[in-house]
Amino acid sequence: MQALRVVLTETLAYWTVVGDDWYPVPVADAYLRHLRLGADRAEGTTRTYAGDIACYLSWCQRSGRDLMAGAKDLGLFVAMLKTTPADRPGAGQGQLRSPGRINHILAAVRELYKHAVADGTLQASVLACLYEVGDDRYLPAELRPEGSGLRYRARPRHVQRNRRARRPAPVRREEAEALLRACECWRDRFLVVMLWFCGGWERRWACGGLTCTWSSPPRPWAARSAGRICMW
Repeated sequence: MQALRVVLTETLAYWTVVGDDWYPVPVADAYLRHLRLGADRAEGTTRTYAGDIACYLSWCQRSGRDLMAGAKDLGLFVAMLKTTPADRPGAGQGQLRSPGRINHILAAVRELYKHAVADGTLQASVLACLYEVGDDRYLPAELRPEGSGLRYRARPRHVQRNRRARRPAPVRREEAEALLRACECWRDRFLVVMLWFCGGWERRWACGGLTCTWSSPPRPWAARSAGRICMW
């Protein structure tokens, strides 16, 4: 499975998913064509979605699963995404996918299933494998929708959490002095000193491979000087 550009007119095109025989995959082509023509999304959007859907359909094909079985075993697809380096051309080729990238692929897969259900290709029961039902009655009053009565909301069953990076430790005085001694010219030493005096709240600088967190309040005269330094 791979993404392929389909040219309709001189100014209109979209991306679809084709198999090994170079014929479009019907369920994917119907959704991507609707995304470009019916929903009036950009061609680049269909290109991104086509690549994500091709990745999912390739996994289903290799594992011998149809769309219904793939939805039931979507957790195994997530495990494959987390442990297999990306082979798609680009900056992340050969690297493991980030949680945000995995969530983007899963969102494209869920939209594919939703369109297939609306189109009558799949039964609506497949959505129970992709979403879980939440009860709005237990939300705070300011988060509940208007109106009274019992309301339900669908939440994706497979979501990766974006874990925040740990805040770097503040630079000690000894480390700053060592950084000054490591400077090889007056310009580098001057920049390090200016960064020391221009420090702001929670501002990070990368100096000589060392990530610094300055916690001293900025000084107006130093900020003006730093502005002139940035013009070099």
